[in-house]
Amino acid sequence: MSYYYYIFIAIFFLIDKLFSMLIPYDASMQTLSLVSQMSFMMLILSTRKNSIQSSLLLALFLGVLTDVYGNITFILYCVLMIAMVFIAYSWSRNLTDTIFENFILVITVLFVKELILFVFMRWSNTTDLSVLSWFIKREAGTLIFNGICSSLVIYTTRKIDHHISELDDERKHGESVKWLQRRLRAEKRS
Repeated sequence: MSYYYYIFIAIFFLIDKLFSMLIPYDASMQTLSLVSQMSFMMLILSTRKNSIQSSLLLALFLGVLTDVYGNITFILYCVLMIAMVFIAYSWSRNLTDTIFENFILVITVLFVKELILFVFMRWSNTTDLSVLSWFIKREAGTLIFNGICSSLVIYTTRKIDHHISELDDERKHGESVKWLQRRLRAEKRS
């Protein structure tokens, strides 16, 4: 797995935190709110090209980062990120690599994550909102905002994948040239 994903997840995490400072989250859910999830979308898209072990390590990294920087309970996001990587990893194996399918993947997994988070909040009596109120006051804005931001995340992921592919091609070309040079030297000696 490439370290590029770690770098861009960290960059998108900082962008998420910047958005959270510019658009404060209303914990009382009295007004419409949205939560930027660009780092999470980057995590989900990175599972398409990486092994499950690398993806889980990346989910652990982002989960700890999210838990440490001021969310509901410690370890909740860590477990949630790992579960979402399992879902995304298994589902993405049946998809092609089109922009539309990447969009559907990140929005669907984001919705499932938010729904599980809402169920946990209801179960732990952290919120008393109905599902409809939660969807209107938090989820709709979050999905619309992140749907718009997903174009940047999808573009970045595609650029990273292209760059990694080019590096692999250069490495393979270099190996084949070395192999050919060794073979020619061996033939000259014979």
